[in-house]
Amino acid sequence: SSGINAEYGGSKERTSCCCPLKRKDGVALLLFWTQKNHIASIPQLGEVFEAFNAGESIKFFEAYFSSSVSKIKQQTFFDLILPNIQRLALLLPELITHPIPIFYPQVQQSITLNSLQIASLLSNAFFGLITAPKKYISSEGFSDFDLTILWSTSAVMVTDKAIRSGGAISECILHYFERIAKTEDSELLKHTVTFTRKVLSKEKQPNWALSEKPLSPLEVRFDGGFEDSGCLLQPDFASSSIGGAVLYNGSVQEEILFAVKPECLVSMLLCTRVEKNEAIVIKGAERFSDYKGFGWSFRYHSDYKDKTERDDKGRIITEIYCIDAIPSAGKFEEYKPESIQRDLEKVYCAVMSDDEPPLPSSSMATGRWGSGMYACDVQLKFIQQLLAGSQANQSIVYLTFNDKPLKEEIENIYLYLVSKNVTVGQLYSSLSKFKEGKLFNFLRENF
Repeated sequence: SSGINAEYGGSKERTSCCCPLKRKDGVALLLFWTQKNHIASIPQLGEVFEAFNAGESIKFFEAYFSSSVSKIKQQTFFDLILPNIQRLALLLPELITHPIPIFYPQVQQSITLNSLQIASLLSNAFFGLITAPKKYISSEGFSDFDLTILWSTSAVMVTDKAIRSGGAISECILHYFERIAKTEDSELLKHTVTFTRKVLSKEKQPNWALSEKPLSPLEVRFDGGFEDSGCLLQPDFASSSIGGAVLYNGSVQEEILFAVKPECLVSMLLCTRVEKNEAIVIKGAERFSDYKGFGWSFRYHSDYKDKTERDDKGRIITEIYCIDAIPSAGKFEEYKPESIQRDLEKVYCAVMSDDEPPLPSSSMATGRWGSGMYACDVQLKFIQQLLAGSQANQSIVYLTFNDKPLKEEIENIYLYLVSKNVTVGQLYSSLSKFKEGKLFNFLRENF
């Protein structure tokens, strides 16, 4: 069946967590163009965007197709990609026959969608057709699920010689739609993605100080990306509102992840802002694009064939765990017990197993969480991730992104702690004694 397979956290009740989503007026115009033939030109596409109050969106496509993009690529867009987007957008009522749940705060729940349903939702987002009432967006902290925002803000990123940063985000999304257009619906029905809001209840919180678990195996890598780490758990160093600035020309870790794995964008439709004891986990999202660069140097590079193994539900076996750090307000604030506890349990919530008994240990990739615009202490963030991963029985792969001194610092402190047989409880308790200086130096003196 193509209907939604929804698994809510211990509850089968649908009506209490259903989002009053609606499609904007103007679907009739989209249907008109589909029945007439298809949208065959920039002016016709502009007419449709205007009908949806998204007239600025056409500026990206005008700039994109007048840049270095080949005529063949433009013809492919109008002859293949856009007609399929129209078709999938109009198929939504047939593909999704039950209300879509809101992932409200403090309710653990999940939903599994097949790739055809996801493609239909994203096709509606292409035209900005799906919206939640403004009172829900403002009061519940929803992210926007509207690709016309991306189109309208990306035009300035396209020049005659290059498609820069935010424009490259758009190029990745268009490449996803091209791949979908070249894939049979029957194949998309076989593949699924599960979106989960996890909540660390008081009953599940470890007694950190009494934990006798040893520190997990650790590998520190100089280069490479999370998506190439080979780990089953891969991080999204997220905003509290999932997706971050992906629709607003952002091009750092979370935005790039959502660009090369566009199925992740559906989480922006489902999830309200996450709270301190919550995390979002996305299992099964396929990677469609290869890329180069980071930030302003980010560029779409080429098609990417994701050959990762799938499970018996058709999901790619890797899970993306989405965690938001507390922005640093200085070391004094960052090392307060409540601040340490908050981010420690944020990671633990994301990577712990919900299975009873817990599944055998797996591996989690991680890295410089919160070290960018949040300006967090890299040493503290490493220790928090080491503690959470160890408590959750995860072996850890830490990527330094070409930072040789950091690689050596982390390897040295880890080997020292292991040589002293330091447990999770001992390492956790030592953090409350730290007052000033470098954390790693303090740990050497303390043990």
